[in-house]
Amino acid sequence: MALSNYTELQAAVANYINRSDATASIPDFVALAEADMNQRLRCPENEVSDTAFAITDRYTALPTAFAEMRRVVLTATPREELVPIAPSLAGGFFESGRPIYYAITGNQLEVVPFGSYTLELFYWRTVPALASNSTNNVLTAYPNLYLFGTCAQAGIWLDDPGLTSRFMPIYEQALNFANTKSQRQLGSGLAIRCA
Repeated sequence: MALSNYTELQAAVANYINRSDATASIPDFVALAEADMNQRLRCPENEVSDTAFAITDRYTALPTAFAEMRRVVLTATPREELVPIAPSLAGGFFESGRPIYYAITGNQLEVVPFGSYTLELFYWRTVPALASNSTNNVLTAYPNLYLFGTCAQAGIWLDDPGLTSRFMPIYEQALNFANTKSQRQLGSGLAIRCA
């Protein structure tokens, strides 16, 4: 069984759930699985860096596929990582100047103090929808995540506790594996000294 694109995924899901009455709804199940991944998946394959993110004011629109911020770095000399704060705290700053803090306010990056600067953004992007792309980096890296997430969504939609209880734990395990991959990669280069 190949799982390298949207068509192959739909065929595999049809085989796994074995419900001919749900075949036409499989694209909806894929979209629901992607919506869940967009809320919870934070894997290395979806990490993005924008090394030339220009700001000229307090608020700047976030990138289109933005899911969650990892960190923000001011590229001016000296380079400095901005400190994340709650949007309610950012409201107390009104002066312009070298940025120190950032907040995510709606779909905008709020930087305080503010001015014309270049930032580096390190963030997680949303999963590119298979309905529009045929394949994506998440399907390539974690075909099981897509398969079992889609099957779990089918079980929920079909109100079939057997399908849901069969696929949801496997999906959660695959999601956990993908999310902890970046932590394992960060720790792989560390030397541990035992006394």
